[in-house]
Amino acid sequence: RLFSGGGGGWSAAASGSDGSCDTCTADSSNSRERLQPSLDLAMQFACPICLEVCEEAVETPCCHNLFCRVCLLSKEHVIEVCPICKRELRSYNVVANVPVRRMIADLPCECRFEGCGRQLRRRDRAQHEGACEYSPARCRYSLKCAPLLRGQLARHEAEECPF
Repeated sequence: RLFSGGGGGWSAAASGSDGSCDTCTADSSNSRERLQPSLDLAMQFACPICLEVCEEAVETPCCHNLFCRVCLLSKEHVIEVCPICKRELRSYNVVANVPVRRMIADLPCECRFEGCGRQLRRRDRAQHEGACEYSPARCRYSLKCAPLLRGQLARHEAEECPF
């Protein structure tokens, strides 16, 4: 078998007795490295302003860097030069990067609410979090009640709420 060597050439990899590649199976403790491509891919889509994976990715026409739409085109602060290459930047020249948005939507993520930990695709996160049992909720009868989790709300309102 051939694999790319560090010097740009190709090298032979020895095969194990079962036909598996010794290079790939030499250290089975590298499970973290097997998960690394997902993390590496997500980092390719990190917004240089907020340092998170781009939400509604847009691309600058000057240096073609990706940003969150809100980070770059916020109404609170108008950006007149590209944060990366410092060239003049007009909001009407910034375009949505639809293929990248599709790739980002397919990236794995986790529910943001503490205690949930549900693994899902970014495209499904908003819907899940809108109904997540671990999302914060308030009693509809009184603001004096302590904050609750959505999963506790029905019981609280039906049985426990003193108001």
